[in-house]
Amino acid sequence: MTPFEVATALSYGFLGTTPDAELLAKAQRNELQTEQQLGAEIERMMRTERGIEQFNRFVSYYVKTNRGVQEKPGLSGPMIQLMAQEQYLLSRNLMLNNGTFEEMFTPRYTYLNQALAAHYGIGGVSGSEMRKVAVDDKRGGLLHLGMTQAATSDYQATSLVKRGIMIREQMFCREFGAPVEADPTDPTYPPRAITTREYWDSVNGEQASGGRCWQCHQYMNDTGSSMEHYDAAGRYRLEEQAHNYAQYPQMLPIKASGPFLMATGTEPINDVRDIANIVPRNPASQFCMADSYFRFVFGNKSDASTSGTVKAIAEGLKTTGSLAEMLKALGTSKAFIYKTERN
Repeated sequence: MTPFEVATALSYGFLGTTPDAELLAKAQRNELQTEQQLGAEIERMMRTERGIEQFNRFVSYYVKTNRGVQEKPGLSGPMIQLMAQEQYLLSRNLMLNNGTFEEMFTPRYTYLNQALAAHYGIGGVSGSEMRKVAVDDKRGGLLHLGMTQAATSDYQATSLVKRGIMIREQMFCREFGAPVEADPTDPTYPPRAITTREYWDSVNGEQASGGRCWQCHQYMNDTGSSMEHYDAAGRYRLEEQAHNYAQYPQMLPIKASGPFLMATGTEPINDVRDIANIVPRNPASQFCMADSYFRFVFGNKSDASTSGTVKAIAEGLKTTGSLAEMLKALGTSKAFIYKTERN
């Protein structure tokens, strides 16, 4: 591409807007040619406010919070804004401090003020300003954000299926088609109080509809159940109302543990923190992150001519885990600075 085309591609890719005067001046001086020049410019852009906003926009697509969260019981508009700010500040810290893929999921910190901390049941946080707070395994990282938990829930109840699909599709790039059974067999419920997990296992679990639903739901139900300690408003809990509470008005303990299916076999997990530990080290997840970022920047899927770029980015995540290097690897690749006509 010409220097001005490169400048435009860089700006839309890493800032989400038209080139600024500084970038256009560098194009005019032919200072967007070498890998070093391009890498330095990407690093400059990703540390600006627009660059941080663009990366956070990618994060929002990655964990399906891009459509926002509606107000619901226990979750007000102002609290949703605080949750959105929590996600943004994590993205900001990752960009400004050479964050890694692992830190994205298991940072051991999050951003809270007194109101959001109280919503999460965390003590010792005061004031209205959001600040970085060390947390235990119940918080910290993309899968432990209140925004993620609320966005993948229904209005009042959690959704094992929505949460399981989000993790499988977004973190492992597994695609699910439409259900093959238009009319599954009517479920049979136990004559007692049941949890949300037991309800869904009755509807589409291993024994439901002769196991036909389970072909896909084995990747959703147990995976989504790993997040059951977080209610539809993103609050941590140990118990839930029985799914059939009207008939059996009692609280039931939550079981978030179970099998987690992977290409290499099944791994037992205690809860979603174990999945957060798996993702940064898993080759399928590394490739999925690389492919997701490629699609975000280019606006289309990788093909035969660009698959090598995605593989190289995934290899970089495996080797260093650096998110900044992921951005630079894409922006300095031949797939980025050379264009071919597409039929």
